[in-house]
Amino acid sequence: MSSNAEDNKDKDVDMTAEECAEFSDTLKSLETTMKLHMTSLSAKRGLAPLDGGGPGVGGLTAPVPPPRSLSRLRRDGSKVNGILMPTRKDKVTIYVRIMFLKVGEIDTLRDKFSADAFVQSKWREPAMDGKLRMQNEDINWEIYWNPKLSIDNVFGDPKETVWYSVSFDGTGQATVCEKRRINGTFLEFMELNQFPFDSQDLTVTLTTDRDESEIEFVEDPKEKCSMNVQSFVDEQEWKLHKYIHTWTKTREEAFRNNQARHPAFSAACKASRRPQFFIWNILVVMFLICSLSFATFSVQYNLPQNRLQLTFILLLTTVSFKFVVNQSLPMIAYLTYLDKYILGSMAILATICVWHAFIPFVNSTIIKCQPDRVALADNIAFGILATIYVAFHLGLLCAIACLAKEHSIYNNVDATVEHGRGNFGFEDDYEENGNIPETFHDKLDVKAIRKQNASEQTTNQQTVMSAWQ
Repeated sequence: MSSNAEDNKDKDVDMTAEECAEFSDTLKSLETTMKLHMTSLSAKRGLAPLDGGGPGVGGLTAPVPPPRSLSRLRRDGSKVNGILMPTRKDKVTIYVRIMFLKVGEIDTLRDKFSADAFVQSKWREPAMDGKLRMQNEDINWEIYWNPKLSIDNVFGDPKETVWYSVSFDGTGQATVCEKRRINGTFLEFMELNQFPFDSQDLTVTLTTDRDESEIEFVEDPKEKCSMNVQSFVDEQEWKLHKYIHTWTKTREEAFRNNQARHPAFSAACKASRRPQFFIWNILVVMFLICSLSFATFSVQYNLPQNRLQLTFILLLTTVSFKFVVNQSLPMIAYLTYLDKYILGSMAILATICVWHAFIPFVNSTIIKCQPDRVALADNIAFGILATIYVAFHLGLLCAIACLAKEHSIYNNVDATVEHGRGNFGFEDDYEENGNIPETFHDKLDVKAIRKQNASEQTTNQQTVMSAWQ
């Protein structure tokens, strides 16, 4: 055993002076290379040099815990990369602009619509004040405060791109701008009470994971929400208006233990359905069928079987039309205008059937052997039913006229997104049902607005495309 140890010792020291010097130079070169490599890592990955008494060797570096969030650093007054972060305890105001670049198909059966939207959010960033030489591509955005924004009513897996930029005013104050372009499907609760003369709000909602005590949403006063009507896909079925209605609200997440309230900002454009298809293919046909039911009174009252046969054929035809209408509507728990019209027509047909079944009883029992009185009673029933039928259609025409007047207001406004609300006060008087008050109708210079909106729309498209590039 001892002899083997001596042999190993002799082998260990069996080196010439030149070989020892060469080995020493190699070790020093390796040490220098490791120092340079660890120094570069410290700048890229947040590594810090160790003190002499630490576990490191010489000038080597070791990993440190990941930095705390910026909000925590601001409260503690800590440093990030040697820079003291200022405290920020006040509520941050986010200036939002939502632009509808393209609106696709509106699916009333599934309560959703497709769109391509551009969302711009701006907020002040005191930590960047005075750093005028900062380039957007060189900024590490993870170490700065972020509002944690997201689209609330998006459905499925949308195509979303987010990028950031910073701008400075004349005094060197920094403003961070978050821009996102999202193309996907958005959920929207469709209100179909007035179908097929209805109007729908197409909404895009921006929300945040932060509490309402930290963030406040405000529409950007310099860049208002807007939309591009020219690229509307479903133009054959819908009329897209340019008026944009914005509002703020709060939401709660039920899956979290703390009942935090998160602010949200919504922008909605208005789309009115073109009812011509339903008018010519359902309403007019139903009107003709129900009108033909009065022709059954031309058959002698003493032939009730012929009257009933004709009336039942017309009644079954209306039932088939009812099934056709149901294929165009979701399973809703209320009646639309079209449902009310079809059911009203069926009720009139059913009443005529009941009278035709009752007239033989009148002839044989009540007014027996008096044909003149039976014919008079039949004529009186015809007059009463015809009066009810005419009054029913007059009421329908009045309702349609009121809805057409509402739509004409939107057509006259037609793109008052950026200046109409500020000049005419639409925002304060916007009614709960989504209608612009009629009092503002006469105040609008429609031709001037359309010329102004045409030039502004071109400018907005060029701005968005340049930002996207």
